Amino acid sequence: MALSGSFYKYPVNPSYGSFGLYCEWSGEQSIDGNYTDVTLTVYVRYYNLSAGAKANSTVSINGTIDTYTSPAINNYPAKDTYHWIKSSTVRVYHNSDGTKTCTLSASWPFNGTYAGTSVGTITATKTVTLDPIARLSEPTVSATSVKMGSTVTIKTNRKSTALKHVLAYTFGTQTTEVQITTGVGDSYPWTVPDLAAKCNNALSGTCTIYCHTYSGSTYLGTKTTPLTLTVPGATTPTVSATTVKMGGSVTLGVSGRKSTNFKHYLLILLEVKKMLPSRKTLRALALGLLLTLRKSATMRRVAPVRLSATHTMVQSRLEMLYRKRSPYRSPMHRYRPYPPPRLRWEIR
Repeated sequence: MALSGSFYKYPVNPSYGSFGLYCEWSGEQSIDGNYTDVTLTVYVRYYNLSAGAKANSTVSINGTIDTYTSPAINNYPAKDTYHWIKSSTVRVYHNSDGTKTCTLSASWPFNGTYAGTSVGTITATKTVTLDPIARLSEPTVSATSVKMGSTVTIKTNRKSTALKHVLAYTFGTQTTEVQITTGVGDSYPWTVPDLAAKCNNALSGTCTIYCHTYSGSTYLGTKTTPLTLTVPGATTPTVSATTVKMGGSVTLGVSGRKSTNFKHYLLILLEVKKMLPSRKTLRALALGLLLTLRKSATMRRVAPVRLSATHTMVQSRLEMLYRKRSPYRSPMHRYRPYPPPRLRWEIR
């Protein structure tokens, strides 16, 4: 790959210097236009030469032929000489992926004798691979990790203002792309959707951003970038009352819920004021406090808890887990040493 070079054809090579065509080429590229302007310059190399004007001389660049009449040469410098006879420029368009190979050639119908050797038409040819023009945009994100529901900027880092993009994503084990938007130029602010239901019991997951690059209606290719999505953790537990008398009830809930897909699992520690006479009574109390989750438009609440003795709900010890797990599995009970009787239980 290159943007300049040379090639030649010398049918006669006496000791004092070669005779034939020497060609130099160079290119200037346009990223926006996806092309290279290739210039081919042709010289006649000789020691001493007398030659008339030559009709039907040609220069060919990528199949575009320029036919001309070369000027007459009558020169006896007695030294190695490069005599210019033609320069030609052709615009060579690259493939959609930015690559391009083209053939360069020049012919000169000398049809005479040089250094005792009969020479007809001299043709020099070379196939060159031009430097590729970067076409595919390489996406980046303004942050490598963001919370669901927040906004992240996707930058395309496009190589040309003529390029447009379609953005899409996959998350976790998902294989089918979900389109974000179309017709993107330099960047796009994306508000991350609620994907908590796809986290598979985890608090975060990997999202892959796809950037499909187009030049007009021509698809050029796709590149990706990873993005870590996390479940927001700002939800807090609530309790309707900090003290409940015998026979009363208390409702537990959550505030600041960030997603309709979030299920909240409350870890509750009850401190019993009244000493219970036996482990048997404590176990009976535990079995009587099994809670279930019920659906709500704004939060998941537990059903009211009916207490059979005087208890104090310590709000500072009301904690919460943020995990996607079925709320219909049996609760797990964990007992602390007795006395004092404390019950720690989980809804999973």
